[in-house]
Amino acid sequence: MDNKAWKSWLIVMTLVVVATLLCLQFVFVVANVDGSSMEPGLRASERLFIWRLQYTFNEPERGDIVMCYYPVTGKRHYVKRIIGLPGETLEIAGGRVYINGEALAEAYIDEDPIADVAPVTIEAGHYYVMGDNRNHSTDSRHPSVGPLAREDIAGKALLLFWPLTRAQTFQTPYYDSYIPYGAGH
Repeated sequence: MDNKAWKSWLIVMTLVVVATLLCLQFVFVVANVDGSSMEPGLRASERLFIWRLQYTFNEPERGDIVMCYYPVTGKRHYVKRIIGLPGETLEIAGGRVYINGEALAEAYIDEDPIADVAPVTIEAGHYYVMGDNRNHSTDSRHPSVGPLAREDIAGKALLLFWPLTRAQTFQTPYYDSYIPYGAGH
């Protein structure tokens, strides 16, 4: 390889590395699922691509799986699901999550929460997040966490890529209706 070709190759490789690093810093981030709080859908040590720009022009939606920061722990990443939106009143009673008095249909959980939560109105700019493994998750129900400010939501999970045998993309669940009390999942 002559000197000119070598320099061209070096410039291209440098640009690729810089572009990749910029994308990983500002566009995508890899998150590691830590613990069992998102089971059954997500398991410990699985890896996700999180899209940081999702909420640049869009608001988080109920059902989105997100990477977030808990103010109490600083910059540690947590993966949770958005359950309550700004202005809504959320309550957990008798194993059901209620939004504005209506039971929420949640096909993604295996067991109902065992602890009740008194009605809480979520303030503007805040979101109520919970793990899918409701009885084994430290989330907005915990006094040291509470509803998260919008700026503490770092991005939306797009793709589970590791292990390859469980690779999948994520879609926000469609909540076409709430369920009547006692109807089951």
